[in-house]
Amino acid sequence: MIRRSLGVHLPNSYSLHRNFAAVVLHTITGFILLSFSSLLWASSDIALQLGDKTVKLDDSGLWSRVQLTDNVDLNIETLSQLHQSSQPRSTIIGQSGVFLSKLSLSAEQAQSRFVVVAANFLDSGVAYWQSEGQPLRKVADFATLSDQFLPDMLHAQAFSLNLPEQSVGVLWVVISAPHYPTPITLTLYNASDYYRVQKVVEFVTQGSIFVMLTLTLLALAIFWRTKLVLTFWFAGYVGLHGVGWAAASGEINSLLPSLTVNLTYSGMHIFPIAIACAAMFTAGLFSTKEQAPQLYRIFLSVAICGVFMALIMLLLPFKTVFYLAHILALIWVPLSIFTGIVMLRKHDFKAKYYLTGNLLYGFSLVYYTASHALASSVLPYPELIVLAALALDCFCILLSLSEWLRIKQKELTEVLYQAKVDMLTNVGNRFAMDEKLSQFMGSYWIVFIDFDGMKTINDSLGHKEGDRFLIEAATLMRDRVAQYGSVFRVGGDEFIWLVEAQERDLVALKPRLQELILNIEKDLKAKWPASGISYGFSKGHPGKDQKISLTEADEEMYQYKHSKHAQMYSKRGPL
Repeated sequence: MIRRSLGVHLPNSYSLHRNFAAVVLHTITGFILLSFSSLLWASSDIALQLGDKTVKLDDSGLWSRVQLTDNVDLNIETLSQLHQSSQPRSTIIGQSGVFLSKLSLSAEQAQSRFVVVAANFLDSGVAYWQSEGQPLRKVADFATLSDQFLPDMLHAQAFSLNLPEQSVGVLWVVISAPHYPTPITLTLYNASDYYRVQKVVEFVTQGSIFVMLTLTLLALAIFWRTKLVLTFWFAGYVGLHGVGWAAASGEINSLLPSLTVNLTYSGMHIFPIAIACAAMFTAGLFSTKEQAPQLYRIFLSVAICGVFMALIMLLLPFKTVFYLAHILALIWVPLSIFTGIVMLRKHDFKAKYYLTGNLLYGFSLVYYTASHALASSVLPYPELIVLAALALDCFCILLSLSEWLRIKQKELTEVLYQAKVDMLTNVGNRFAMDEKLSQFMGSYWIVFIDFDGMKTINDSLGHKEGDRFLIEAATLMRDRVAQYGSVFRVGGDEFIWLVEAQERDLVALKPRLQELILNIEKDLKAKWPASGISYGFSKGHPGKDQKISLTEADEEMYQYKHSKHAQMYSKRGPL
């Protein structure tokens, strides 16, 4: 008979202040012991004197495996016989089937207790209470699909137990599941502790899931507007993790009590698809298809494996599904961390966010696994740690995605800039001119500029000097015309000025523009004496076809050029 006093703090033989070496050694020992858990036995007769403190009973020696067929009417004789004919297990981890726990309780004062069974995945759970000298009575059906009249404890099952003054009796707890992946502890909370812990668990769980689903909606909105495939993979990566945890924690069943399907198991089925999306997201984030083909093939293989695994899981028992999902996690976490390190060494700025998030998630999984080997008070709340780390991971992944989007936006801006800017002279090209013309709502001048002497400059000084001349000419025009309008290069040595103005100002504006042309020509002749400028004007307005205005300016420019040549040949002075 093991007696545990409930008038003190939670009993546990481990201390948070153990040195690191002892914890590591104990972790290794725990994993070894878990491998042979079915061979270890302990006493399961537990007597508790209830005070006003919350009490937590560890998994060790708490549960006995029993053979129980469906539809068996449990009574005190059946329960006693099952208990006497079974042996307690040192741990329930890795086991399956029906398990029974017997707790002898006594309380001097009347009190209400909330009994929490730390089991995410549970097909059924029934609790019976037998007061001393009284018949056995059922006090709770507490599995996921049972009707509950108290706030749910996410990641666990709970029921209430009301004890009158000077109570003495036995609490029988019977649970059934296809697989017990974690230690199944029993905690007898007082009311204040229960609601406090329940609120913390609810806040962390719902907050983390809310963050993940919000990021998913944001990514889907971006995908809808941009059609960038990477944002779709991000939404799958983050969103499926959020939905999977919402299911596994019992949140969906809690929010939709009318559901007749236990969705806690579905979280493991969703996980491989989430990893498939994560693999494709990572491959695209770091452009591995172009920059690291071998790594890309690995990510593609992981994605295909994840989808295939999700399909075959539909045909497999939950125990196999659970282990396959965790094997995939053991592959993915090191791969993602390795990728982050490799890309960080390549000075990829996105990698620092990606690596930070996956390190957090990886360490949380180590914590989660170690919590199953160590006493639960040494590493408490493993599910909450994983959820919080995953939410932070998703936020870090969002930062890496935002950096990727910033780079893509910069590249797109450069492409658009190059599409509208003449790369030699750095002024607008014909596409930019057409766009500018389409924006005019009033009257404007079109000034067609053609530089004379370009062939002479190229033939005598070389094409590099010809390019230098064009660059200098474009710079002079852009700087001096800026207060009036814009300059565009539309041919080898042909440029167009677009100058918008009020109709009443157009006539007065033309002489000023002609003066600008003459001054620019003078400055250019100082460096390139063979150069000159021919030009033509045409007035445009909303009711006039812009092509006609361009043609008129072009024709006037050629008339001016021909008149200059005629004057030169006749040895007459300029107009």
